[in-house]
Amino acid sequence: MESKNYMNNIYIIAVIVSMIFFLLAGYAYPATAEDIAKNKAYPFNSGGKYDRGLFTQFFTSLAFTAAILLLGFYVNSTFVAYGAKNWNTFALGIYLMFLYGLGKIGELTYNYEIFDTFKDVTLPVALIVLAYASYKISVDFKGGK
Repeated sequence: MESKNYMNNIYIIAVIVSMIFFLLAGYAYPATAEDIAKNKAYPFNSGGKYDRGLFTQFFTSLAFTAAILLLGFYVNSTFVAYGAKNWNTFALGIYLMFLYGLGKIGELTYNYEIFDTFKDVTLPVALIVLAYASYKISVDFKGGK
């Protein structure tokens, strides 16, 4: 029972630290002239003009990140906590997808190129980790080595 609480606590702490880091990074790094020229920011701060596409992207990113947060909590509170093989790697992939969602929200909110670059690097790594973990889990379920 203690290992269950341990994995949940690690996941919750990692999520909170990540959210605080992204919030502070958004305020710490000023937008460059190139970032401002692209004008890809939260849909209400570009001179009062409303951009429906960015509005939809922003709330879709919020929903995606919230869903990944819940999926990560579920994986950590069930499969990882009960010691199923290779679910730790899968949970790491889920966490990386959560970071991708935070990167997209940061890109739309803070208008910085650094968030765009971060999410472009994080997504392929997360998908590779998830594919590898899925393969290892399926091999374990089939009884392979």
